[in-house]
Amino acid sequence: MSDVPRRITGTMLAPDGQPITNRTLTWYRANRRTLAQGSSVIVDEVFRTATNALGEVDVSVVPGAYLVMVRLADQDRYFEVSVPEGAGPLLMRNLIDTAAPVLTPPLLIEAQDARDAAILAKGQAETARDKAQDWAEKATAPGTAGTKSAKTWAGEAAASAGAALTAKEQAETARDKAQDWAEKATAPGTAGTKSAKTWAGEAAASAGAAATSEVSASGALTSFTQRYLGPKSSPPPVDNDGKPLLVGALYWNTAAGEMRAWDGSAWQASYLPPTGYLQAGNNLSDLSDSEAARTNLAVLSHVAQSLTAPQKAQARANIGAAALARLMSAGTGLTGGGDLTADREISADFATEAEAIAGTATDKVMSPALVAEFFASAGFQRQQFTASGTWIKPDGPADDKIVMVELWGGGGGGGGGDYRAGGGGGGGYMRVYIPAGNLPATVPVLVGAGGAVGAAGGESSFGSFAKAYGGGGAASVSGFGVSLGGGGGGALGRGQNSTGPDAGGAGGLCGGGSGGIGDTAAALNMFGGGGGGKGQNGSNNAGGGWALFGGGGGGGGIGGSNSAPGGISIYGGSGGGGPGGRVAGSAPGGGGSGSGPAVGQTGGVGARGEVRVTIL
Repeated sequence: MSDVPRRITGTMLAPDGQPITNRTLTWYRANRRTLAQGSSVIVDEVFRTATNALGEVDVSVVPGAYLVMVRLADQDRYFEVSVPEGAGPLLMRNLIDTAAPVLTPPLLIEAQDARDAAILAKGQAETARDKAQDWAEKATAPGTAGTKSAKTWAGEAAASAGAALTAKEQAETARDKAQDWAEKATAPGTAGTKSAKTWAGEAAASAGAAATSEVSASGALTSFTQRYLGPKSSPPPVDNDGKPLLVGALYWNTAAGEMRAWDGSAWQASYLPPTGYLQAGNNLSDLSDSEAARTNLAVLSHVAQSLTAPQKAQARANIGAAALARLMSAGTGLTGGGDLTADREISADFATEAEAIAGTATDKVMSPALVAEFFASAGFQRQQFTASGTWIKPDGPADDKIVMVELWGGGGGGGGGDYRAGGGGGGGYMRVYIPAGNLPATVPVLVGAGGAVGAAGGESSFGSFAKAYGGGGAASVSGFGVSLGGGGGGALGRGQNSTGPDAGGAGGLCGGGSGGIGDTAAALNMFGGGGGGKGQNGSNNAGGGWALFGGGGGGGGIGGSNSAPGGISIYGGSGGGGPGGRVAGSAPGGGGSGSGPAVGQTGGVGARGEVRVTIL
């Protein structure tokens, strides 16, 4: 330790934060000194300074550890002060190691006790020496009746010396315990206590584990962003990091309005959008142009078809320039032979239910009702629950039949209030496959309710076999504040509610999207619900988070009385949003939109959940 003094200035403060003014400061510093006989003792170096009327000190001391004693409220208080080596002045408040002073430090008490015992022993030894000299020099013993001889005084002096030795040993024990508290793996005292060195090592290990977790989370995020590239107006040639595309990578084409997947050489549409394609049903009769109907079906406009014996029902091509065939109508059976030309008519009877199920008739046709009965008899059955109820196991399915259960949790409600609030999180999605033999005759079905304004959506369940969690609600705002969106429901937990402008709702465990916290749209979630959008002071706010199966997140409130667009869900309900604000989410599981900046406005409510049970 250097002996070059350091200057200390600044204000010295009492525990209540007030300056300690016009007080004497007594500085103690433990210093080991070597005696002439070669042994060493600990001797306190003591000096005094004082604070001025402003509580300021100005003193130069050599580096080391000090105890500074000051009289406060009629009691001596001790501050631990560490003066480091170096150059330049130091501030007194930066050197005090403890936030509050102590009456007397434990080690100082033990050292003082040892010092006092040694002083007492010294005085007693000197008295014994004087009285022994009196006994040796005087004829009669000195003092009053009952005085002691030199031998007695010598014995008492020896006892006092033993007490001094005991005090020395106690001081050394205290020193060793202090070292144990600083260095050893387990500190002295009660079970389970640890030394400062051990705590420091465990803290370093925890920091290392946290760094490892950060790397793992970063790797998972990188893997996800390499597989979903987000919305783009044109096909990307590389991923978002400029690296080659991975097979199976997805992006949303905003120009075409469809999801596309990379097959290794080109982008392919990965699902059919709801418009632009013929859906199941009687769509051809809606077309006024028969040529257009045939074009949609890729059928030539002029076809002649000849048929062999009807029992084989096998067509052979005879396509030429024949006239248009006539519409087939009901009759008493297929009649006639030859080519099917414009002057021929075909009629056929509908099969009865028994004939359709038997499957032996070769000259009957099937109606849609019979087709539905056939599929029902084959075991393909679906029940859809939009409200809570009871699933009743149908008669007939074998135990090895598979029952597919799909569940959506309720969407979270958007925030309300006087300004721009966040949107509610979308409800989570869950799908399970259960052998029919493992299911009882009845199973209770719970359909989660949509969250009210600012509240989380309810969970949906299929007995104890499966559960889908609701999306989180968005906090309401007042004044000119904003709030963040609620988290989307996940596979293992519901989305959390947002709590204000700085804390978006966390997504539910395993897949739930977090509430929006920035101006960019949330990433597409697969099975979890999309996170609610952030309320924003402007019109550049991102909408609610998108989802593939779970409910879309509600859009956050923006300018006027509007909210940003709700997040789109491909198979669930989309989040509420858009012009007008206060838009409810779409079922199943869509989150409600946040309110715009209109006084007393309410946000949109979340959509209900849903449960679908299909016997495959």
